[in-house]
Amino acid sequence: TSDPLLPKQVRYQTALHSEPSGRVFRFRTQFNSQNVQFGQPFGDGPGLALPGGLAHNRDMDSGYFLLAGGLGLFLFGKQVMTGALHQLAGRRMRQLLARFTATPVTAAATGALVTAAVQSSAATTVTAVGFVGAGLLSFRQALGIILGANIGTTVTGWIVLLVGFKLEIGLAALPLLLISALAHVLFRGLWSQIGLAVAGFSLVFIGIDMLKQGMDAFDTGLTAAMLPSDSWAGRLLLVGIGIAITAVTQSSTAGMAALLVLLGAGSMSFAQAAALMIGMDIGTTSGALLATAGGSSAMRQTGYAHLLYNLATGVLAFALLGATTPLIYDRLAGGNAQVAILIFHTGFNLLGVMLILPLLRQFEVLVKWFAPDRDSPLTETLDPALLQDHAAALDTASGVARRIANALFADMARSLAEPGQGQVRRRNGQDLQFPLADLAAFVAKIGPLADHPPLSRRLQALLHEYDHLLRLHERCQQAAEIANMRLQRDLARYAAVFGAMLGRYAEGGDPAVAEQDLARFLDRVRGYNERFRDRAIRAASEGSLDFQTGFDQMDSMRWLRRSAIHAQRIVHHQSRADMQAPPPDQTDGADQDFAP
Repeated sequence: TSDPLLPKQVRYQTALHSEPSGRVFRFRTQFNSQNVQFGQPFGDGPGLALPGGLAHNRDMDSGYFLLAGGLGLFLFGKQVMTGALHQLAGRRMRQLLARFTATPVTAAATGALVTAAVQSSAATTVTAVGFVGAGLLSFRQALGIILGANIGTTVTGWIVLLVGFKLEIGLAALPLLLISALAHVLFRGLWSQIGLAVAGFSLVFIGIDMLKQGMDAFDTGLTAAMLPSDSWAGRLLLVGIGIAITAVTQSSTAGMAALLVLLGAGSMSFAQAAALMIGMDIGTTSGALLATAGGSSAMRQTGYAHLLYNLATGVLAFALLGATTPLIYDRLAGGNAQVAILIFHTGFNLLGVMLILPLLRQFEVLVKWFAPDRDSPLTETLDPALLQDHAAALDTASGVARRIANALFADMARSLAEPGQGQVRRRNGQDLQFPLADLAAFVAKIGPLADHPPLSRRLQALLHEYDHLLRLHERCQQAAEIANMRLQRDLARYAAVFGAMLGRYAEGGDPAVAEQDLARFLDRVRGYNERFRDRAIRAASEGSLDFQTGFDQMDSMRWLRRSAIHAQRIVHHQSRADMQAPPPDQTDGADQDFAP
């Protein structure tokens, strides 16, 4: 055949095809291995695509809408599914992260397992940062979890390929969506969350089915030859495109789904898809950096750890792409580009973690060089970014409350050893009033938690603890009561014992032991208080003790008793504000001691 519109030196082949609708004749033409199509709908005038372009017709218009809608459904379904899975697995996830992180290898394995289960590396990372803020994990342990989370994210691609492409459940997902939506609406609690998770799962695969239909509408119009060439410069350009895509969508999973669709349609080569995948992995760090900007040291260090890891693995994968293509594409994947891209993605993340784990100490130093620890107040870890996860926010708030209590106990221990100093003063001269106010402002943003009884109980315990901290801090400003203890031998002795107990706990003593010791001390003080009061009043009435001095000593004894009550209740509620809090007491147990 011949075509006067085309240069004579271009070799081409043309075949005539009719659409099933009978309205459009479409010509497929091969121009030096480039597929180009153009057609003429009856009654619509000529439609023509020049070499390298795409025909504009109604099928392609619908393709654009299907691609946009499919991507939107995928992103929304993924968000719904992730949120529901996080709620379902939240408590077990937190127990796993807190328990199996003794070594870098177990921390990475736990991070990968948890991320694969909840389908969200962000949820895993926020929980790890919350544990760091609470003092339950070191930053090095959190680094192992974060590295493992990168491996866990690769599981999503395999699920999408096996379920969305191999089983093709897009049509079956429609009735499943109805059933799961009804379960979410009609039931409460566990079944409602399961329904929500299944509904999100259904939307994900309905979105994938729409993406595939959208690509089918383009037929053979989009080919690998239209993308940057498979050269070093072309691959770098594709990496940049991948970074831009993920920076906009904030979801490498959505990018992976789109890549699988394009590979399935033969619209790009494995090497091109691999370069895009590298860029998408690097692009996910943009959201983490923005979210942690201006946040706590642990949050900023987490963002930089994510960036440095993804940059290092990206550079490594880019350098090995050409050498590993024959092995991955031909041998391991058997020429299946979709399987090959998932092997490549999982492989370079595994290789990156295996290379960094033995050097985790040095990696931690590098991260802290980029985001150094600040000489910050006690409340520096109260990062607003943690409020998106109620449990992580409670972990951090509990850790801050514990640090404030330890600081207050240490200052009291120092002052009670020399009661003549008067009121309790901070070692660095900074009052605890401002950290307490910061803690109150943060905790006020956590609730309400009426729909989450375990978290609600933790919040109640934290509020009890805060109340006693505030009251004890106020008592520490009563200089006269503290100073007068040195004037009476028994009072000075009790004050010294009380101070020593607080000092031991502030230095890292066992909370259970401290609570028992304080409870026994409080029983002794209560028993002695009545005898001391009767003796002081009798001595004042007999004239052997100055009237004012007697009442001053009774005030000091009252101060000691009530301060011991607050200290004991602070330690008691600390154990109930942690991540494995038992049901709280029906009453505080010290209300009767708050009479003026």
